[in-house]
Amino acid sequence: MTKRIITYIIVYFMLQLFVTMVIGVGGMLVNGQKGFEMTGQQLVIVQSVFGLLCLLWFLWRKWTPVSPHFLQTRPYTVLAWAVVAALGTFIPSLWLQENVTFLPDLAGKHLLDMMGSRLGFFAIAVMTPFVEEVLFRGAILRELLDHQEELYGSEANGRGMWLAITVSALIFAGAHMNPAQLPHAFLIGLLLGWVYARTRSIVPGIIIHVVNNTAAYLLTAAYINTPDITLSQIFGGSQLHVWLSVLFSLCLLLPALFQLNQRMKK
Repeated sequence: MTKRIITYIIVYFMLQLFVTMVIGVGGMLVNGQKGFEMTGQQLVIVQSVFGLLCLLWFLWRKWTPVSPHFLQTRPYTVLAWAVVAALGTFIPSLWLQENVTFLPDLAGKHLLDMMGSRLGFFAIAVMTPFVEEVLFRGAILRELLDHQEELYGSEANGRGMWLAITVSALIFAGAHMNPAQLPHAFLIGLLLGWVYARTRSIVPGIIIHVVNNTAAYLLTAAYINTPDITLSQIFGGSQLHVWLSVLFSLCLLLPALFQLNQRMKK
């Protein structure tokens, strides 16, 4: 089981490295670029091609099983509350990232470059959620959940589930390779892992991931010329409005979590 998880992670990074090298070297040869610095359009191409290859590989190898069972149950209310939960996480996530300034942001410039590209939305808000849910929930977390007894003992029960979710969330956060994103990615990873563990489907996680990334993309696109925009600036410098926006978001998130807990399969 551990070997399979390590294999999943290695394949994920090797595919990413391979596509990055091909596009980077191609840009140097065709466009005469000096050095390996990529444009936003090239980064989008890398993310899109890598994502497609990763999806095809994991589905071809059946590392992430695909089944229509969850959708056949007509889980419309679960998916609707998943959207509400995603909207409820957005502002608190931004607030958290703004307040971990001691963690360096190693990917901020690259993300801004991608969002400045016409196809940036597809790479960030569509391809990335699909790829990450297939890998981190459909493959890695599935393995951890399927081997709870082996890992945590026969008496693990719910504790085993949460240990598996936590481990997968830590791997998910670390895979971003950007310290500034670690707290946010870990907490979102817990949410996505919990939803997957309860439904055994990546569909609700994809919905949450797409909505979250879409909101981030739209906000960044609106302030593309002000890359270091903060919530305080967005709300006219009013810290009160910032706190009210966080409170309002929690008023969406907490009922959504309650409803999901009630409606998802035990």
